[in-house]
Amino acid sequence: PAAIAEEVASLLTGMEPATPRWPHIETCLIVNGSLHERSIEQVQQASEGESWRVLSRSIAPGTPPLEAAQQTAQQTLQALAELRPAALMIFGGDTAYAILTAMGAPALQPIGEPLPGVPVSAIAGRTMYLITKAGGFGEPGLISKLRNILNDE
Repeated sequence: PAAIAEEVASLLTGMEPATPRWPHIETCLIVNGSLHERSIEQVQQASEGESWRVLSRSIAPGTPPLEAAQQTAQQTLQALAELRPAALMIFGGDTAYAILTAMGAPALQPIGEPLPGVPVSAIAGRTMYLITKAGGFGEPGLISKLRNILNDE
C-alpha cells in the first residue's frame, strides 16, 4: 500500500515525500461502473457542472458484470471522442480494465494520489489523465473535493 511505502521511504531516506504538482483538470468524464452504494452516492452528490460530466450508461438490467463493463467501455470511447475531456475518472476495477483495454491498453504514468485511494495517472500517447477509484471507497463528497483540488491553479 502507498501509505506504507511512503512511511518506509521516509524512514530510509529521512525525508518526507514531495507533494506532486497536480495537473489542472477543467474537464472530466466520470464513468461509474460500480454498483456499490458508495459510488452511486458519490455520483449523486457531485454537483455536475458543464465541465465535469457523468456518463449516462445504458446497460440492460441483469447484464452479466463483465459484459456490462465491455458495453460501458464502448459507450465511454464514444463519449471521449465527442467530449474530448482533459481527464477520465473511472469507478470500479472491471470497468477500468475494460475501458483501458478498449483504448488499446496504453501505458500509464502515475502522478500521485490527490486524495487517499484515488490515483491520477497520465495516459501515454494521449493528452488526457486517468483518475481511478475502487467502487466501495471514499466519502460521499469525493468528486466535489477532487474537482476542487484538480481545478485549482
